[in-house]
Amino acid sequence: MGTPSIPARRRIGSSHTTFIYDGEILMDAMGFISGITQAVSAYRAAAQTLDDAKIAAATNELQVQLTHLGAEVIAMQNQSLQATERERALLREKNDLEDRIRELEKKVSERERYELVDVHKGAFAYRLKATSADGEPGHYVCQGCLDNKAMKVVLQRQPVTMNKDAICPQCRTEYWFNWFTR
Repeated sequence: MGTPSIPARRRIGSSHTTFIYDGEILMDAMGFISGITQAVSAYRAAAQTLDDAKIAAATNELQVQLTHLGAEVIAMQNQSLQATERERALLREKNDLEDRIRELEKKVSERERYELVDVHKGAFAYRLKATSADGEPGHYVCQGCLDNKAMKVVLQRQPVTMNKDAICPQCRTEYWFNWFTR
């Protein structure tokens, strides 16, 4: 027996369909082109699917990063708000302290208008200085109230029938002294 012979290629068919016979395989040229087209389309679809998957993964990663960035922005805004609130609290405290300083300066200025005097045997009261009177009548203020409570309380003269000359209407301290010799 001899070697099998390989048949030559032949075209079979009409003008619409051309078959190529290559031994045992009969191929349709249009089917062949259609198969190649489908393979290319499948490749493109696979590539597109792969691209879509990559795009989806990248989009998902961007969304995660944007979420983290948004959380950081919110945290920074909260920190900024807290800093602003601390600043406002400090400004209120500063203003309160400035008001307190003005109040104390006013009290010191008012206190400097008076001098501490011994009104009777070791009993002390504050007397308005003649240089600070500024048209105000001469008077005494309670030493205890001015020193301990920072209150200016003018001593009130008592009727002659009482056993005291003056009394503090706030703390009720009694004073003995002669109003006319002072």
